[in-house]
Amino acid sequence: MKALLPIVLLFSLSILGASTTVMIQGNSSSGHYALELKSSALSISLSSNGTVNHSTVTLPLGGTWTLVAREGAAKVHYPSLGTIRMDEVTVAHPKLAIHALSIKKKGAGISLESGPLSLALFSFNDQWQDSLFVRYREVYEGTAFFARLKRDGTRCGVDVEVSFSERRSCSATTSTWVGAGPLRLVERFGPSPGEREMEARLDMAHHRLSASLSLTTALGCEAIYSGEFQEKRTAIKSELRVPLFTFMVHLSLETSLALSSAGEETRNQVVALSLMKGRWHLVLRQRIGEGTALSAGDGSSTVSLTGGRISASFVTREGPWTFTLQFGGKGTFSLLWRYTATIDRGSGSPR
Repeated sequence: MKALLPIVLLFSLSILGASTTVMIQGNSSSGHYALELKSSALSISLSSNGTVNHSTVTLPLGGTWTLVAREGAAKVHYPSLGTIRMDEVTVAHPKLAIHALSIKKKGAGISLESGPLSLALFSFNDQWQDSLFVRYREVYEGTAFFARLKRDGTRCGVDVEVSFSERRSCSATTSTWVGAGPLRLVERFGPSPGEREMEARLDMAHHRLSASLSLTTALGCEAIYSGEFQEKRTAIKSELRVPLFTFMVHLSLETSLALSSAGEETRNQVVALSLMKGRWHLVLRQRIGEGTALSAGDGSSTVSLTGGRISASFVTREGPWTFTLQFGGKGTFSLLWRYTATIDRGSGSPR
């Protein structure tokens, strides 16, 4: 690992753009340190525990073609793949994108995207699990084909995905919405069997005054074991923004009722009142049955009172140095520091 560190650093510096930002940060209490390099092409961080993380890498290929590498959730491309993570390498053009997707320990595939239409072919690994504990209609094995049509208009939109494999046969995931004036209706089916959701939302605004009201009802996956319930959730949320002199007052109320697969009901009601002006804010949050939380700050410093415990965070900047002083609710204390420098390679002689 120690031998790989300078190699990774040299490779990163060689492909970074004309202007690169180097940040070194650490935590005095935990002894954790990290080095982060940022440019228009790449952001990569190296931690003292040996982990390496990178964000989206974008490199020009000439003309209007670009090469993009990133890591993210597979559902961005096809909703039925759910929340599993994947590595992606994309060759993109304004009218066409070719995605090479690798789902860790699960399989790989290639996807073609042109406008609202996407087509993909995947090869998935076999699942070495007892079939009694796997929803057979949610498991991909072997070769699978995906097709997706996503189109949004001014008054309506549609997002339909159809997939086919030997194990799942044919399945579909759909999401449609229609809007008329301030009213918007959304209906979703899938990706899991029996899963569906409907949302009605009303938005109104006049100058700096705005109000919204939404009602959401959702059903989870179908129960497959005796004695289980199909999960259900109902939520009502309302928001109101009113200008008061030079301040903006934000009031929100959210009430939800959830039924778990074991038949247990959970009720939540949260009331929040915010007073904002520029970067300054004062927030009072009340959750029924769990007490009140109060926080105030100006963007760089924040003081909070939750459950009778006070916590605070203060940020100070001196040139390339940034210091963050944190006090925890249980008497904990930490000091985070960051040093930032810019490397300009445009002149041919690095600084």
